[in-house]
Amino acid sequence: MSVELANNGIARIAEISEDAYGNICFKGRHLANLKDLPTLFPRWDQELCWITKVKSDGSVEDKGIPITLVRNIVRVHFTNDPWSRFGSKQQPNTYFCRLRWMCIEDSTELYVRYLDADEADEGYRVPPSVLRRHWRGETRLFGSSGSDGNRKYTFGDGFCGAGGISCGARMAGLDVKWSFDHNEAATRTYRMNFPDTICELADFDQFMTNLAEDIRVDISHSSPPCQTWSPAHTVASADDDRNSALIFSSYNLIQKVRPRIHTLEQTSGLPERYKEEYYWVVRDTLELGYSVHAKVVRADEYGVPQRRKRLIFIAAGPGERLPQFPEPTHGPGRRPYVTIYSAISGIPADAPDHDIQGAAFPPGFEKSPFDANTLAKTITCGGGENYHPSGLRRYTNRELASLQTFPVTYQFASNMKKQVGNAVPPKLAEALYRAIIGSLRQTDAEELRMARQDQERNVIVLN
Repeated sequence: MSVELANNGIARIAEISEDAYGNICFKGRHLANLKDLPTLFPRWDQELCWITKVKSDGSVEDKGIPITLVRNIVRVHFTNDPWSRFGSKQQPNTYFCRLRWMCIEDSTELYVRYLDADEADEGYRVPPSVLRRHWRGETRLFGSSGSDGNRKYTFGDGFCGAGGISCGARMAGLDVKWSFDHNEAATRTYRMNFPDTICELADFDQFMTNLAEDIRVDISHSSPPCQTWSPAHTVASADDDRNSALIFSSYNLIQKVRPRIHTLEQTSGLPERYKEEYYWVVRDTLELGYSVHAKVVRADEYGVPQRRKRLIFIAAGPGERLPQFPEPTHGPGRRPYVTIYSAISGIPADAPDHDIQGAAFPPGFEKSPFDANTLAKTITCGGGENYHPSGLRRYTNRELASLQTFPVTYQFASNMKKQVGNAVPPKLAEALYRAIIGSLRQTDAEELRMARQDQERNVIVLN
């Protein structure tokens, strides 16, 4: 039974109890009308969201509801189908719930997903494989690239820059199929390191003229220009309007590519300073039928030797499990942080872009030396507030690249310092995509198991 409450909430009753004084209360699924929730939610009529409050220690808050709050009995259908409405507008006191919001206490982390099949009601439950097929057509389990026994998930990189995300994706085991960027120097760098990947010198609108079937991949990514949203952005630029509009480009990219998983990377300033724009990006993604997990992550917790925070979105398409963020690997109680010393001490003296003499400060200009067994500050397009621990020189471009965790063999065509500063650290990207690959493999293994069970049942029936 589902009931409407005096506080305008709705609840699906799962358990009823009576205390020693005869007071009756119940527990169950706490629901709210989408139109009463923040603007990150779609504004669908007679649609609800299941709200689960998660405490900072990871436990779930499950407060009892006094029966005195019950105002009316209503009908609520729980479904895992992102699109169908089942004619709810024609039925009074009838609602549908297809979204679940894990509301995490004292956290900026955002987790909103479509219901799993086992959370949906009988008669409103759709097999995940059917949802996926309806959205993106036939999908090869365990990856669209390679042969049986050597299958890989395919990857596309939007606004690729010098290829930091693609570098990490390749290290994680993805087959990088395409990329694009409007910066000519960045695409030259990219092609030097990814000779087998199609890299288009194109802006977003030009890239979107590709045929959908030619850019279909299992996992897509976009890192639209982030300067407008950055806390460090204090001076207006002629490109601000164009760059700020591109934050909403994921909607169009997802709609055309129809990936199983889409990721988005942005400055941590977006949710901190531009909450409405941030919510609109989430809402766009939800309206396409994708679940969303967004979080500001610290790069140093994943083996990057610098203090750098980035906002990461993970969006899972219809029929897909929403991946969890990878557990941090470095920090207190884990492996030691990777330090400046460990990142730059092994660079060969003759490595490209490693001009130590050219990085020297002018005579008489010195900085205070500091301990090399610490973390660097955020590497920016100009290097940031960073200098060599000796205090005698700047970092070389190769050292900056190593502090961003690019392999020492990674080549740069020109304008290296800017390309390095604009990049996502490959080690952070590698951790992210290893977690996503693991989630997809779990999904595919479960689907294969279910398919085999269905085949066995059919054989038994036929016999």
